[in-house]
Amino acid sequence: MVTADTDVLIRYLTNDDPEKAARFGRFIIKKGQTIAISDVTFAEIFFVLTKRYGYPSNEVATKLALLVENSSVRCNKPRMLSTLSILANRNISLADAYCAAVAIETTSGRVLSFDHDFDKIAGIKRIEP
Repeated sequence: MVTADTDVLIRYLTNDDPEKAARFGRFIIKKGQTIAISDVTFAEIFFVLTKRYGYPSNEVATKLALLVENSSVRCNKPRMLSTLSILANRNISLADAYCAAVAIETTSGRVLSFDHDFDKIAGIKRIEP
């Protein structure tokens, strides 16, 4: 297993350098490699694709969900898929979607926040201090 850096995954997801994207595909398929991807790397990919490449957040969420579902990818799949599902269906930040996914997983959906964006998310109970 190897841990993947953001730049390799950006090449693969955007195909902006077809030769490098193909090398990544061959690395996974031919060598049967398992790729670890950290939560922080997912956040950086999301930022780069939405802010620098201009992709809509729901499109990036869909691309990342396909990556997460790949059997060669190791990450916190339930948390990442939950985060990406929230992102794809709501106009909120990645940080809020991730926080909501953590809350659903660990605190029965309870989030301590003044941010009303959490009120848009099914399964979240926003609590103000």
